[in-house]
Amino acid sequence: MGRKMRQTELGARGPFSRLAWVVGLSSLVMGGVDAALPRRLLADEIVGLTTDFSTGSVTTIGTTAPWNTQIDVASICSDPVGRAFGDRVYIVGRFGCDAIQVLNPFNGYQTQIEFAVGSNPQDIWVLAPNRAYVSFYESNTLLEVNPQTGATLGSISLAQFADNDGLVEMHRMFVHGRYLYVQLQRLDRGQFPYVPVAPSMLAVVDLVTETLVDVDPGSPGMQAIALTATNPIAPMAIDLTSGDLLVPCTGAFGVMNDGGIERVDLTDWESDGMWLSGPAMNGDLVDFSTWSATRAFVIVSDASFNTALHLINPSTGVKGAAVFAPGGFTLSDCLTHHNGSLFVTDRDFFDPGVRVFSAETGAPLSGLVPTGLPPFELFVRPDFPSDVADALSTPRGSLFAAPPWPNPSSGEVRLRVAEGASVARIDVLDALGRRVASLEASRGGMVRWDGRSGAGREVAAGEYFLRAARADGGGESVRVLVVR
Repeated sequence: MGRKMRQTELGARGPFSRLAWVVGLSSLVMGGVDAALPRRLLADEIVGLTTDFSTGSVTTIGTTAPWNTQIDVASICSDPVGRAFGDRVYIVGRFGCDAIQVLNPFNGYQTQIEFAVGSNPQDIWVLAPNRAYVSFYESNTLLEVNPQTGATLGSISLAQFADNDGLVEMHRMFVHGRYLYVQLQRLDRGQFPYVPVAPSMLAVVDLVTETLVDVDPGSPGMQAIALTATNPIAPMAIDLTSGDLLVPCTGAFGVMNDGGIERVDLTDWESDGMWLSGPAMNGDLVDFSTWSATRAFVIVSDASFNTALHLINPSTGVKGAAVFAPGGFTLSDCLTHHNGSLFVTDRDFFDPGVRVFSAETGAPLSGLVPTGLPPFELFVRPDFPSDVADALSTPRGSLFAAPPWPNPSSGEVRLRVAEGASVARIDVLDALGRRVASLEASRGGMVRWDGRSGAGREVAAGEYFLRAARADGGGESVRVLVVR
């Protein structure tokens, strides 16, 4: 398939869509307007999904020392994954549970609703409080639901991308602009362990028209994004330097050099090669987390099923020495927080918990933080997404055409003022509301912040707000995370 530039309203890299009108979804809590500012400034926390695969629970962990925990704040499925969107936590109950559980953190993590969705769901992506997509392992139907009521809103068949056994094996999802990207593992179930059938793919769904996108209209039939590596296995993220989508793939289990982390160009919907190659990884990929252009972390399982956390340099594709190697298949997830902490699950049978390291140096910041049951997956609440701007998250009437991009950022941040918006001034505020810098929009409405204060010094890593002030004194803020 040759290189091609698609022509859409999103333009190059697509972060500044003119599609904000599409969203009659002004109730979205992902946009970050002034009304939501006080809640968003509350201390965030790590949500840990814990399980011994017979029972499951939720434990919360503070993001700073002494890493205060609340153990077993909610009972959940014993095979869970989850996400935080807005002011709710969404638990996907996978094998044997087949349900979505919505938790309210502001009411003691009580269950707001739990509803069945079908056989072995794998992920949920919430676009609005009343609109979400759910992927499935045992079905070729991508489901659209209302997570407030459990009602089915629609469905999209991905059956045309199945291999010979008739299933696509959907897994994790990611939203960029107006498009939803769905991992298709394409596993041959005729042998055990299942073997991925090349190519694994990313199906692309247009969230405005609610239809599949043909990424290569010049070829016969409907085309998805073909991956070089196989068996995408973990949540995806955006490369902070290129804007490419990073797709973690493990390949065939037990084969040490066939996976890796692949870069997918979201401008032309093609693979840009490997961010971390299978031979360099030399193991089965379990999970990864980025920190900067030259620093990221990966959990790898060796041929004897011993997991270890390694430092990697994304700019060179080189895997460094192990940061933590406890032996056994004990590490399942890692997560960098914008305050410079790296959280890692330790599923040791006798002494499970979370370990905290410095994302800057790899040095341990704590001993074991107990979690009750063994921790399986970690995410941050409120959500600090590692993706770029989502056109669907900009409320109707916003002063901004779309949220800032890239976000998080280690360098320049860009956003565009909405056409016709009356903006008198744009300020950069720190988390305490202090003005850091003042910005001006270009003739086309583009606003650029170079990550520096008004005095020209690089700001520290952390949370900042770009606030547009109207001439009448009103305004609107969007959040930016700076990583160093």
